[in-house]
Amino acid sequence: MTEKLNPAEIDFLRSLSTSDLSVLLEKMPKDTQEAALASLMEGSSSNPLQEQMGVTREAKKREWDRRARLSIQDIAPLPPPPTNKTAELRAACDESLRVHLLTCYPNAFDMKFSSDHDRLLVGLEETIRNGGLKAIGMPRGSGKTTIIVRSALWAILSGLRKFCVIIAATDSFSTNLLNGIKTEVLSNDYLYTLYGPEIHALRSLEGESRRAAGQRFEGRRTHSRWLSGSIGFGFIPGVSTNGASIAAVGLTGNIRGQQITNPDGSVQRPDLVLGDDLQTKESAESPQQCEKRYEILMGDVLGMAGAQKRIAGVFSSTIIARGDMAARMLDRKRTPVMRGELCQMVRRWPDNTQIWEQEYRSMWEDELRREGDGSEASEFVKENFEEMHAGSEVGWEERFDGNEVSALQHAYNHKFRDETSFWAEYQNQPKNLASSIMYELIPEDLMGRMNNVQRLKVPAGCEKITTFIDVQNKLLFFMQ
Repeated sequence: MTEKLNPAEIDFLRSLSTSDLSVLLEKMPKDTQEAALASLMEGSSSNPLQEQMGVTREAKKREWDRRARLSIQDIAPLPPPPTNKTAELRAACDESLRVHLLTCYPNAFDMKFSSDHDRLLVGLEETIRNGGLKAIGMPRGSGKTTIIVRSALWAILSGLRKFCVIIAATDSFSTNLLNGIKTEVLSNDYLYTLYGPEIHALRSLEGESRRAAGQRFEGRRTHSRWLSGSIGFGFIPGVSTNGASIAAVGLTGNIRGQQITNPDGSVQRPDLVLGDDLQTKESAESPQQCEKRYEILMGDVLGMAGAQKRIAGVFSSTIIARGDMAARMLDRKRTPVMRGELCQMVRRWPDNTQIWEQEYRSMWEDELRREGDGSEASEFVKENFEEMHAGSEVGWEERFDGNEVSALQHAYNHKFRDETSFWAEYQNQPKNLASSIMYELIPEDLMGRMNNVQRLKVPAGCEKITTFIDVQNKLLFFMQ
């Protein structure tokens, strides 16, 4: 049986505030916690509830149970705001997206930014601060997704935006992006040191959405949210993220339903949208799907802010096929409002391309056939570095693998591995290879496409007849 506390210990517990009692109860072993609660519920002459209200023991137990639950759910007090040097660092992070990314997420950005990254960062920061739209096409694997996701956090934590929606090609892709934000909120101590009060309500949920319903600060509900498709930073007096939210959705998902009703009855609609690769490989190869996605972007997405309000938006993408949704969005003639910019893995090819296309390629492929790892080819690049790199310019000097010598060599290896995907996904300049492909016409395949309907006869139930005519110089080829 649990031993009860002595009168002095009971009086001490009753003298504590609700938040202090909550902290103390949480630190107690289970047996001691039960003893404390039992002793607090026990009647005594010094108990004002029994003397003044004459409540029964059962009613008093229920009251103490209720208070204990509320006490444990109360997340007061806030962590202290940064001071001295830390406060200066926080101010620098609020002032610059670049500083924020490098300071708060050092493990995510362990390579030097390229000038292409700088263009993306400038576009993001200017748009988040001042509004407008920006589209940037970057090579695959450039880290644009990592930047986009954490830029959403910067926009909210710095107080520049209240409701950011992250859009991806599908709902599942967007959920993955939001999960990255959740991980940073829960686990990133750099972030908590600088933005402790702002993320306190979310971090206190410890990743459990059910805790949000009962969470309180100094007795009042915080209204924080931790859902599969969105997070809400809650309402805490004096905190800049009051009412702020980040949501994630697929482009073909519930774009139109993005709004939140605040406790005071006001409706919060998105004021920032960040798009990351809004198409799949399958949709990029379908003109109909490309057109549909483009229409959703230009209509539903850009109208998310509501009447008489302009939404700020940045969209990063990689072109997969000629004329796909990304290409349309980045085309300044077709979509000038997006102010599209294209980045490429190789901006300018070297003066001597023959040494790469013939000597190096032959050596590299032959080494791979012999189960090599490309190190012999890399030695060749080292020995002829000046000649092989003269006149060239790459987008990201740091981008090459461990046994490679340079970013240009890395680009050529991609090109030799799969030239079609290289020109599309790394150069954002897909080649139209249809004219160079010879199709073998097989009689059986052609016969399989015929309907075997007798000429000049219309089948029963047929409502439409389609006719094709190929106009030639001296005759017409037709089919119906």
